[in-house]
Amino acid sequence: MLGLNLDRIGLELNRFSGLQVTGRLKFVEDRLATSLPLSLGDQCELLGHREPILTEVIGFTHGLAHLVPYERAEEVQAG
Repeated sequence: MLGLNLDRIGLELNRFSGLQVTGRLKFVEDRLATSLPLSLGDQCELLGHREPILTEVIGFTHGLAHLVPYERAEEVQAG
């Protein structure tokens, strides 16, 4: 056998909350965009002054991933 501790692996997986990468938000032609290394369909949380805003990657232009929020996001600012 490989000698794997499946109980410990299970505990570690339960504590894992997903990949966390940080970056800056930009506006390109009135759309949210970022230069983070993302894939089509990836979901991102925009952190700001209030609750996080969930977004999804919908396309790419000039090395930038374009994001669309699932809810209204008037308070989102570039930076």
